This record gives sequence, C-alpha cells and structure tokens, in this order.
Amino acid sequence: MEQVEKVCKGLQTAVDSDWMWQKADYIAMICKDALALIRQQRERITELEAAQTARVMTVEEVKSAWRNRNIAFLVDYNDGGSPVWMLYYGYLSSLKEILLIDEIAHLHRFGVDGYGVDWRCWTSRPTDEQREAVKWE
Repeated sequence: MEQVEKVCKGLQTAVDSDWMWQKADYIAMICKDALALIRQQRERITELEAAQTARVMTVEEVKSAWRNRNIAFLVDYNDGGSPVWMLYYGYLSSLKEILLIDEIAHLHRFGVDGYGVDWRCWTSRPTDEQREAVKWE
C-alpha cells in the first residue's frame, strides 16, 4: 500500500499543478482518471481484506449456510479447546438443531439455543488473540 500512496500523491500533485493544465490537458485528464481508478481499487482491496478477517458468524448465517454455499465452519467450543473444522449437514428447525460433520465423519448435533454460549462458528481460522477478544455470551 505504500507504493499506491506514493503514486496517488504524485498523481495528485500533477493534477493540482498549473503547468499541467496549461501545457497538456489530456495528461491532466489521464492523471485524474488514474487517480480515481487507484482510489477505487484501494477501497475494494480494503473491503476484501475486511471480508477475509475472521469473525464469529451469526446463528442465522450458520442456519442458512447451505443456501449460500458456505458449508465449512471452524467450530469453537467454550471449553477452551482447539476449534475444529466441520462441514454443514443440515438444520432441523423442529428440534432447533444444527447438524455438522467433523473430519472423521462423526455427526454432531448443536442446539441453536447454545450458540454463542457453548459453541460458535467462525468464517475463517481466527488467531488466539481474535478468539480471546470475542467474548462468549
């Protein structure tokens, strides 16, 4: 991002200078367009980086995961153990249970009422600091 900032500063200086407007209007226009494009891409990169940041999912996100094609979760237990990757299997609305399968094909039933209290799902693997920062309900 340092290089992008350097280029943006240089382009902004060129756009703001009087000689640019007097000598070559098309160069000024290109600089403006390039600067706008770089700023737009920088915003998009920031959005993508934020989306990749591990966060705890809402229970609604977990229940609707199959529709959204997000079928793998990092399940975190409130006992301090290591999180485990599991695959989405289904949601039993009548019993209010979410079914997930672990890496050795064991089926686990998680009560929706215990979400955020006993267990939770992350969008991606969190650091230990991120896990500690997000408090259990």
